[in-house]
Amino acid sequence: MKYLKTIIIPLAFLAIPCIAKSEVIGTWECTEPYGTEILFIAQVNEGGETGQIKVANMTHDAFVHGGVYFKRWDFGLNESGTMYNYALVIKSEGKGLYFDFNQGYTVEPSQRLKCKNI
Repeated sequence: MKYLKTIIIPLAFLAIPCIAKSEVIGTWECTEPYGTEILFIAQVNEGGETGQIKVANMTHDAFVHGGVYFKRWDFGLNESGTMYNYALVIKSEGKGLYFDFNQGYTVEPSQRLKCKNI
């Protein structure tokens, strides 16, 4: 019985992350305003508070918040793990705003995008 616990308990901990991962419930694709190449893919997971951002062939986990008029993905934690380096805001009419905070806090977007919910 003691050996059975030694095997089952570690296997249970391996299974928990797989069970806890939530399903994607929304996806947006963003391009330059007059472009066709997809630059960002933003996803929202079940529950609406987490998601992923795919940019430059990399996927980042993101904290998602917002409401009826916009959604915001914060991603790329800084080295100290206290702030996010990047944000993507998608307004309800499909305008996307990308912010890069590596150069300091700014209220102007680093890039303007056209986004659509797919």
